Amino acid sequence: MLLLTGCPRSGTGYAAQVFQAQGLAIGHECMGVDGVSSWQFAVIDKHYPWHQTDERRDRYDFTVILHQVRDPLAVLASMQVLRRPDWTFIARHLELPKGDLARRITFYLEWMAICDRQAHYCYRVEDLPTEWPQLHQLCGGQAQWTPAAAAIQHTYNHRRHAPLTWEKVLASPRGAEVFAKARLYGYD
Repeated sequence: MLLLTGCPRSGTGYAAQVFQAQGLAIGHECMGVDGVSSWQFAVIDKHYPWHQTDERRDRYDFTVILHQVRDPLAVLASMQVLRRPDWTFIARHLELPKGDLARRITFYLEWMAICDRQAHYCYRVEDLPTEWPQLHQLCGGQAQWTPAAAAIQHTYNHRRHAPLTWEKVLASPRGAEVFAKARLYGYD
């Protein structure tokens, strides 16, 4: 059973579609036969806002846990669209500062640490086609990158939001930590 997790707005919906196109029944925020793609399942809880009531991480035995990352600046900008149920859920697991950007930055850093600690493998969503041979070894599915996977739009589940700059992030508390994390994951 596969768990694909990461930060919200890191492309877990897109990845679920790719894994499906590669022959794995992965649900996005709902369990599939082969597993789930869910940022919420990074933690154990009694209620997940976007999952069915009976779906809880502790009810499944995940043999492979993947940590998907995306350009941190893009993730932080896109987090502007998170809703109250998201932040209520997050607040049950993390202590967050006041202020929108400081809250997003702290959440990003702490959630990524949670995902890093449990993952068997970490990859960049932007590199899914080139990462597929390794992912195939871990998860199964089609060995070759399929035309169906290649046809999936990277903008799946895109929501409009204001842009964000590194200058603004770096001027915020813990902004330098985000920059260091970006470098660690291979983003310039």
